[in-house]
Amino acid sequence: MKKRPLFKISNSEKGMALIAVLIVIIVASILGLSLMGLAASNVKMSTGERDNQSSYYIAESGATLLMSEITTKINDIYKNAKTSSEFYSAAVPIVDNYKVERQETNFEKNFGSQPVAKLKVEPIDLTNRIYKIISSGTVDNRTKTVEQQFQLRWSVNFPKTAVFVDNKIKVDSNASIINGSIGTNSIVDKAIELFNESSLQNGSEIIVGPNAPRQGQGVVYPYYSSQKIKVLDEEISLELKPFKATPAPTYPMTLGGTFPIGQDGNMNISSNTTISGMPDVVSINNVIIDNNTTLTIDVGAKDVEMFVKNFELKNNSVLYVKGSGKLHIYVDGSLKINNSEIKTENSQKDKIIIYLRKSSDPNNPKTVTASSSGTGINCSIFAEDALFDFTGGTFRGRFVTGGNVEVGGNNVIEGAIIAKNMHLKGSSSITFVEQDALLPLPSFKVNPIKIDPVREK
Repeated sequence: MKKRPLFKISNSEKGMALIAVLIVIIVASILGLSLMGLAASNVKMSTGERDNQSSYYIAESGATLLMSEITTKINDIYKNAKTSSEFYSAAVPIVDNYKVERQETNFEKNFGSQPVAKLKVEPIDLTNRIYKIISSGTVDNRTKTVEQQFQLRWSVNFPKTAVFVDNKIKVDSNASIINGSIGTNSIVDKAIELFNESSLQNGSEIIVGPNAPRQGQGVVYPYYSSQKIKVLDEEISLELKPFKATPAPTYPMTLGGTFPIGQDGNMNISSNTTISGMPDVVSINNVIIDNNTTLTIDVGAKDVEMFVKNFELKNNSVLYVKGSGKLHIYVDGSLKINNSEIKTENSQKDKIIIYLRKSSDPNNPKTVTASSSGTGINCSIFAEDALFDFTGGTFRGRFVTGGNVEVGGNNVIEGAIIAKNMHLKGSSSITFVEQDALLPLPSFKVNPIKIDPVREK
């Protein structure tokens, strides 16, 4: 009897297909589960990244919202303020109100979650009135925080320059000299064009506009290695703040109890005259000082504001101001000072300030002319748009205009010039004298709130 083997080896392939199918199903299942896990992980990561980005944008939006709100209020205060103390006394409490944290929820929902921004202001440097906004944005329990720094300011530090312009300074004579630093807001080539190296004395500094290429070397022509060029951090505003409005006329009246102003409102000085006891504010029509005549105004210990339509000093006439106070003259129409003199007691250049309003025709600005060596101006003149055409005389003070300045002939200017453009020719000199140049400093329009970019904390 034959014995059967315990195991029979068969060459049949029956059942292999089933095994293959099972293997494929198992592999596919493993891959599927892996892909599902990876997808779930990616979804989770994407959701987290989305929430992170969303929370940052909410924080940034909150900072922008609060900054806009503060800026609007500060600008309104700045427009109405007449002095720096008035501005800061009103602006600082406004900012202080935002030290208490508040919540903003006025955002669209983010995948069903309500975004929230928490906002507040913290002081950084109270002396210089520097603050920062802190804004925290939260979306679905994810939070991002940003900061934005800002500074309240009434004015900016004006450089100590003999000449500063918005655009171009040109010196085209070997005999013309500037003793002191010069500057421009411009960054274009040859914005400052000197005749030669001797045009600028004593190795003075040259200031050029922000982000000037090649550190400003192209702005100055010709460029000499001895010149010290400084690039501004920001442009300096040369736009004058609006002058005080002219009050209603006060004539007929008697100035100082002795000098009559008639129905025509004119003040005609035909002989040497002294007026004292002036009112604080006087509004009249025309002031005309006749040939070879002196008008002396004794303001005493107070500041006097005189509003006039036209102001004219005729040939060899003199306006002389006495007292410890100051005289501010606001001229609506024309200002004529050729071959005449404006002077003060003890040569105090800040005792008289003349404010010349702009022309009613933007295409035809006013002109202030001085073409005689007999012209002597010892005061500051602030003009909104006038052309200063100085070809003869001596000028001591600060001369500011939104228009151009032409200096030719044989002028001597001690103090400072601020203008749109300045052209120096002939044999004239401009010398920076700090006392004459900086007293007083005119009030230029500035951005009352300097804002830095938003940064993530």
